[in-house]
Amino acid sequence: MKQHLRRNVIAYLALFVALGGTGYAASKLPRNSVGTAQIQAGAVTSRQVRDGSLLAKDFKRGVLPTVAGVAGAAGPQGPKGDKGDTGPAGPQGARGDTGPQGPKGDKGDTGAAGPSGDMTRMYLSSGSVTVPAGVTGVIVELRGGGGGGNYFNANSAGAQGALIRAYVPVTPGDQLTITVGTAGIGGSSGSAPGG
Repeated sequence: MKQHLRRNVIAYLALFVALGGTGYAASKLPRNSVGTAQIQAGAVTSRQVRDGSLLAKDFKRGVLPTVAGVAGAAGPQGPKGDKGDTGPAGPQGARGDTGPQGPKGDKGDTGAAGPSGDMTRMYLSSGSVTVPAGVTGVIVELRGGGGGGNYFNANSAGAQGALIRAYVPVTPGDQLTITVGTAGIGGSSGSAPGG
């Protein structure tokens, strides 16, 4: 035993100094004197950290998993926005079906009288006629009366009357005089036929 102590006295002495110096240094450090600058990288492991003592802000971004929170209640409706601009016109739609016929409308007012058309008049007696509005010309046809025959000679008939047709310019409102003659008078025995 004595030999063992003699041989290892130096080793025991070094061990005692080391243990004693460490305990002395630990007992003499003031509170909160060890900070980030004094701690070497990797010196603090999970064993030296008390469970539940770290906050989320103590970890680097992306280390902690993202946990979705519970959806909150819907907020109140916002105010009505301004009216937007009018959009472009859409394409023309298909033609619809023909609707039912509507009721008959009221009779319209009588229209203005139109211009006079062609007309034919025959006069068998003398008189006058007023040229109507819109008439600027007339076609006059004159037929002469037949000549008188011989009462006693059936083969001695009177000659036919002449026929004259002509266009006569007129003015609306003019008064036209019409004179109608008679046929010839038959002659007596021995006289010449009337014309």
